[in-house]
Amino acid sequence: MSVVRIARAVLLALATLTTACADSTGPGDTGAHGSLRFTYSGAVSGNFVAEGVIDVSSDAGPPTNAGAVALSEGDLFAVMGVRPKAGNRVDMFILSLGNMRGTGTANINLLTCQDVGSGACPSGVFMLDLDPEGAAIDPEPAVPGTPMYILTTGIITVTSRSATRIRGTFSGTAISADIASLG
Repeated sequence: MSVVRIARAVLLALATLTTACADSTGPGDTGAHGSLRFTYSGAVSGNFVAEGVIDVSSDAGPPTNAGAVALSEGDLFAVMGVRPKAGNRVDMFILSLGNMRGTGTANINLLTCQDVGSGACPSGVFMLDLDPEGAAIDPEPAVPGTPMYILTTGIITVTSRSATRIRGTFSGTAISADIASLG
């Protein structure tokens, strides 16, 4: 599967999950304070810190405030973090656990996963300087010109999980995906 096809499939699956979760009664609707932190390095580097409450109710609109939230739809589960920037733009990270249940580890390997488009494969996407309003209107191919990195290999470890919280770690290798070429 080509990088462009993988990128499209991941974006579509994550957009479907986050859109579907906006109407869910799952963990994201509790209004709980969330936190997501990680360090990244390579072509771009830095620290991503997202702390606060993200409202994912159906009338909330795309998130523009700092925060982190757990999202669920059926058997699929994800964590989303948002870090605001100047000009009503955000950096957004979505880590999909796919259909992983309970605690334990899940391998990210989008190059060998046979079910990428359904959201069942663990994956992640990191979008920098995203216009959330534009992404809400047309999530696939997202917003042309937005730097995007897709986790292609790695590991997710969930150490504890409840109806409203998930705790764990992840690490992996991401590839740069030119969103403009995905259309």
